[in-house]
Amino acid sequence: MLKEETMKCNIIAQRITLQEYLMDREADILKDIDDWVSDEEKIKTLDRATVETMLDGWLNEFTLVQPS
Repeated sequence: MLKEETMKCNIIAQRITLQEYLMDREADILKDIDDWVSDEEKIKTLDRATVETMLDGWLNEFTLVQPS
């Protein structure tokens, strides 16, 4: 039971760390999204690969402290 509770706490802590990381970069992320949304022709070309590339770019410096 203790291990399960520890894992839940760890997952919650990781989620909070990720949220804080993304909130610190909110302006850049919103600008990237707005660049796509504001251009009707550009948004038509948006596909999964492009979104994955954007996510990779936003998260490229993100690291979890645990698990090591």
